[in-house]
Amino acid sequence: MFCPNCDSQIREGSNVCSNCGATLAESNQKNAYISAAMQEQSTNVFAIVASVLLAMSTFLPFETITSVNVSYSLMSRGDSIYFLGIAALGIVGALLRKNIIVIIAGIASCFLSYVEATLPADGSIAEYLQWEIGFYLMIVFSVLLLISGFIKSKR
Repeated sequence: MFCPNCDSQIREGSNVCSNCGATLAESNQKNAYISAAMQEQSTNVFAIVASVLLAMSTFLPFETITSVNVSYSLMSRGDSIYFLGIAALGIVGALLRKNIIVIIAGIASCFLSYVEATLPADGSIAEYLQWEIGFYLMIVFSVLLLISGFIKSKR
C-alpha cells in the first residue's frame, strides 16, 4: 500500500504514513472530493453525436438545380469546410467538457445554415433550386448541436 500524498510505501493496516504523517482518512476524503468533482461533469455525448451527424450531412445531396437535373453536396461546392470545422469544434468542446464551446459551435452552425438557405434567394438561379436531404439534415443537426450545449449531463 502507498501513501496518496507522498507515494511512499506504508504498512498494511496503518492509518498514518511514517514518511509525511498524513492520515489515510484525510487522503481518502481528498480522493473522494476529487472523484466527485470529476463525475460532476461528464462528456457531452449528445454534442459529439450532433457534431458527427452535422459533418456527415455535408456529404449528402444538398441541392438540385432542376433545369439541368444536377445534384450537389456541400463537399462539391467547397462550403463544407466551414461545417466540418464547426463539427470539429463541437467535438473538441464536448471532449473538453466546455459547453460554452459547444454553444458557440451551435450558434455558428445555425448562422451558416441560415446563410446557406438565404444565399441563393436573390440570384437568378433561385427559381431552379430544390433543396435535398443534406440541406434539411444540416439544419436539424445545427439546431441539435446548439441545444446540446445547454445539456448538463451527469454520470
